[in-house]
Amino acid sequence: MNALVKSPLIALVPIALVLIVLVLMLVSSAVAQPPAEWHDDLVDHMAGHWKLIGQVMGRDAHHEVQADWQLNHQFLRIKEETAADAPPAEHKYEAIWFLGYDPVSERYVLHLLDVFGTRYSETLGFGTRDGNAIRFCLRVSGRSVPHHISLVS
Repeated sequence: MNALVKSPLIALVPIALVLIVLVLMLVSSAVAQPPAEWHDDLVDHMAGHWKLIGQVMGRDAHHEVQADWQLNHQFLRIKEETAADAPPAEHKYEAIWFLGYDPVSERYVLHLLDVFGTRYSETLGFGTRDGNAIRFCLRVSGRSVPHHISLVS
């Protein structure tokens, strides 16, 4: 005759498992807290609606830009497109940029998505501030492309 003998410790196993799960949930939520809002005196001035007029890749550009803070104020989303009143011969362009800052590497980060499609949406840029400009090095299709954003008032 086999009699099952229950240990008093076996009754504690479900309670211990529940406690372990609760502790893991608390630890993971504490670790996964989003960082504080990011503020930068230069980038803060870029938020809003403005016109971009000049040359891009050697061609005249007349663009409308709308920039606003996104994702817990971690990124400035910059929506850029050819202005409705641009000369008819101007190539149409549209892009969304996400500009942020990595405090660990102490550099700006720039993500680009534009009308040129997925091949160019691999673009990731890293930049450093130089007065009223941020100088970026963008990686486009495996090659580095210097680029800078300047705030001119």
